[in-house]
Amino acid sequence: MAESSRSLPSWRWWFVAAAVAFTVAAQACSGAALGEVRAVAKTTAPLLSLSGAKAGVIDMLTYNVAGLPAFVSPSDPERTLPLVSPLLNAYDLVFAQEDFAYHEQLVADAGHRYQFEPKPADSAFVGNGLATLSNYPLDEVIHVPWESCNGYLTALSDCLGEKGFSVGLMHVSRGVSFDVYNIHADAGTDPEDIAARRSEYEQLAMYVQRHSAGRAILLAGDTNLDGADPEDRAILRGFMAKTGLSDSCQQVICASDEIDRVFVRSSDRVDLRAIHWFEDTRFVDERGHKLSDHPAVAVRIAWSVR
Repeated sequence: MAESSRSLPSWRWWFVAAAVAFTVAAQACSGAALGEVRAVAKTTAPLLSLSGAKAGVIDMLTYNVAGLPAFVSPSDPERTLPLVSPLLNAYDLVFAQEDFAYHEQLVADAGHRYQFEPKPADSAFVGNGLATLSNYPLDEVIHVPWESCNGYLTALSDCLGEKGFSVGLMHVSRGVSFDVYNIHADAGTDPEDIAARRSEYEQLAMYVQRHSAGRAILLAGDTNLDGADPEDRAILRGFMAKTGLSDSCQQVICASDEIDRVFVRSSDRVDLRAIHWFEDTRFVDERGHKLSDHPAVAVRIAWSVR
């Protein structure tokens, strides 16, 4: 479900096969395409009183937390996610992907005022795994599933989850707001994976054009777009051209080209730009081992009123 060289022990494939059977049966019984789902925040601290500031900075993190259920996960999320949780407090805005089965552990020590849980599964083994944590107010978060996917027992099993994207309107000052998107695209390198990914970015571009017309945007997540792959590079360039988004790595010097990306777009009223990008190397255990198979990508975003 994420681009990885990990493999499951053979005994766990029985559980995966059962998950496939459940997913296929549930999708057949549903008889309808999944639609948008609106969610309100779980507020865990006093509401933020917005200032009238005309400029500021936002420290944000995008992180695929590798939170598959333990019986099919090649990692150890029951151990790693409690270690992740307090580290999230260094950021004003957190986008988590693969927050499938251990959300309570992930947020146990997170003090963000606005917390949006992932959308639970309707007709798949797991939900969309997209969690949003923010110190700034968001009215709501809309969860949108992809219209295409590839793979059940093959091609990294993307169809076992209801992956997609979420979007909310974040307010950073009185009268100053912009849309924030959290995404997780289809993984894999097979031709069918690439076709699914291309379709997903076409869907996302159309949604951005319609939903966020005239608004500034911060969009981030596990894109599963490899900048070294010609087909992925073409998908990425086409998506940016259609939406007017800029990859933060084009605005600052990135240490590496990751599939976990942060994009920004300014509007006539609000200017957004990345001023610092780095991998947060604190996301490791006591032995120095990473807490996920993805880097914790942090970006400082400067915003100002034009």
